[in-house]
Amino acid sequence: MQKKPEILIRHKNIQSLVEKQSLLLNKATELVKTGGYIIYSVCSILSDEGKNQIQKFLKTQKSISFENVFGELKKFGKIINNNGFLTLPSLLNKEGGVDGFFITCLKKNKL
Repeated sequence: MQKKPEILIRHKNIQSLVEKQSLLLNKATELVKTGGYIIYSVCSILSDEGKNQIQKFLKTQKSISFENVFGELKKFGKIINNNGFLTLPSLLNKEGGVDGFFITCLKKNKL
């Protein structure tokens, strides 16, 4: 949004994007082997696409868990419940700013 503020106007209906992201997550679960990882990342700071999307996904996918891999990134953004990483355009202003995004690392476990 920092570089493209018009994105707020273009994507008034975020729900269609959230639904597509959900389909991608479910497909990734089918494709990844037990012990494998899914890296979920969106160029968005909206909870519906990030934190809320992952919480909803984990309620239906009992074989998937979080992997906390964000310890070293604390200085660049916010770690959310040790389960995801969020950057905001307002962070690191002195260094020139940073785009907003959400990322998490998920692992497929045995049931």
